[in-house]
Parts: sequence; C-alpha cells; structure tokens
Amino acid sequence: MTERKSYKDDLPGSRQAPCLGCGRRVVTARDPHVEIGGRRDGSVLMMYEAKPLLALATNPEQVFQSDLELLGVAHRACIQLVRQRLEAQQVHLPDELPRLIVDQEVGELPALHLPPPPGRCAFCRATDVTDEHVWPHWISRKLGGHDGFTMPSSHGPRRMRSLDITASVCVTCNNRWLSVLEKDIQPVLGPLIEGKERTLAPDEQRLLATWAVKTALMLDLASGNPLIATGFYYDLRLRRCPLPSQVVWLGAYRDSQYAAWASHQALHVGISTIEPPNAFVSTFTAFRAVFQVVGHLTRGNMNLDDRRLLAAALARIWPPRDEPIDWPPRKLAFGDESLAELAQSTKG
Repeated sequence: MTERKSYKDDLPGSRQAPCLGCGRRVVTARDPHVEIGGRRDGSVLMMYEAKPLLALATNPEQVFQSDLELLGVAHRACIQLVRQRLEAQQVHLPDELPRLIVDQEVGELPALHLPPPPGRCAFCRATDVTDEHVWPHWISRKLGGHDGFTMPSSHGPRRMRSLDITASVCVTCNNRWLSVLEKDIQPVLGPLIEGKERTLAPDEQRLLATWAVKTALMLDLASGNPLIATGFYYDLRLRRCPLPSQVVWLGAYRDSQYAAWASHQALHVGISTIEPPNAFVSTFTAFRAVFQVVGHLTRGNMNLDDRRLLAAALARIWPPRDEPIDWPPRKLAFGDESLAELAQSTKG
C-alpha cells in the first residue's frame, strides 16, 4: 500500500487536490471551487475567485503585512467549513507550501458591466483565443444526417448547410471546464436530441440549464455584437451554474425542417423600449430538444410574467427545483411555426 500525497507534486490547486473542508477531491475542471490562501494558524485567510475579480480576506489589514501561503482549494459549498477548520487548526497541511505574493498595485481591470471586448476570452480575459463551435462537434455529428440549420445574424435568421458557427474562447477554458461540461452533458442531452421520452432528475435539470446558459452566452458572442456583460461570463466559469437573474425552460420539437434553430435578441423588462435593453432571450434547439434562456443584465432575481399560451409545452429547469420532470412536458412539442412564436413570446 502506497502513501497518498495530500497534493499532486505537493501543489495545492492541482487537479487532484483534496477539499480543505470535506476532504473529497476537487475536480477543478468540473467542480465550482475557490483557492484558499493565508497563514497556517488561520489568523489570516484569503479566498480567491469567490466573485469575479474579487478576493475576500478575514483580516484585510494583515494581507500586506503577513507571510502568506497557498493553503489549498475547496468546493464553493464548503467555504464556511474550511474557515472553521483552518481557524481551529484541524487541517493537516504539507510542510512546504507555495508562497503568495500580494501586490498592492492594481493594473487595468476589465469592465465587467460591458460586453466582452474582441481578442480576449469572455470567460477569463486570456488572449490565446481560438474559434470554438457554439454547437459542439458531438452534436454536429448527431445531426449530420439532417438538412436545415437556421441561425441568427445581424440581418435576421439565415440558413446554413452546417453548424459552423463559432465564438472566440481561450485554449484553457475550451480544453478544460467547457470540454468537461460537454462530456458531462452528452448522456443527458443525447437522448433528448433523439426524441427519447425520459424523466429528468434535479441534477440532470441543473446540468441542462448550465449547458443552455453556456450556449446562450456563446450565441451572444457569435453574433458579432454581444449584448451580455462580461461579468456574466466570468460568473458562469466560477459558479458552473446559471445565476439567480436567469431563467431556463426546456421543451421539445416535433417537426423535421430544422436540425438546429436559434434566435437571440435583446429584451426590455419593465422599462421603455426607447431605453437601452436590460435583458436578453435566447431560444435554440438541438433537433428534438428546445431551450429558452432569459437573463436580466443586472444582478438580482429574474421575475417574469410567464402566463404565455405556450407555457404548457415548457418545463422550467432553472431556478432549480427538487423534483423530477417528464420530457417532453405534458407530451407537447413545438412545430416549425410555434418555434418562432416561442422566441417572440417572452415579455417582462
């Protein structure tokens, strides 16, 4: 029997690192997590990426006056437990830990309230961007035998021969957490694409909602004139789930004209249409699976009047619920004409 190291190569934050709270492995490419720094005795603790561009400290005045180390990583759900255990010195830490260098100088920060600038990854601001497909290759392969892709453009919906619509994402985001999300969603979304009736557990609904919001953000980027603020892209990367200001519905498609279809547009929720839009709606399909994502462009909860005639054919999968749902909802499905109605039906 070999001794298992607490950290891979004694480096906190590695892909094999245990959570400082619960002790279970933190899969950094899948699990919402934070990095924890500070002093071994717990007198000064810092948490990185709790929120976009924000680090939290138990004693901010001591941050620039103490020798700090990178203590490890933790699941976001374990944050309070981590603090309690570190302050009680109940965590066994390696003898050697990386030192933290805290710089008081603040360089140029991204404007999180504005849409992502070109040439940088919307999710993390890296500059090594590549073109990532909005509909991933595994979906394109599933839909290869179908004819008909209708996508949004600045001049209205346009027909395409293939799902070759892309947005710029950095190599790290693309190859790590986005890649893992696509791998995790395949056994859940794949049967829906094929039209197989099934019951979706709460965890599956959450995963579908996360993938749907990711796709809505990618559609926004691919539009060439993004509307959604950079902070929402950052938040999705950190939280790995939709925000309280977002609502996601799931439906079904019964016809065969469109293998994939999408509409992405601005909304005015509770404000005049002469004012700048304060929300967005993305409606898209992956053959039999229909998604609609609505998001408010300010923080807070999203309150919508959803007494639509089409609501009976939709199941809300975010905000989360603690009960399974059947798909298709009430065995109802959208046709070619009602897809366009759905895209236009959301009102504030």
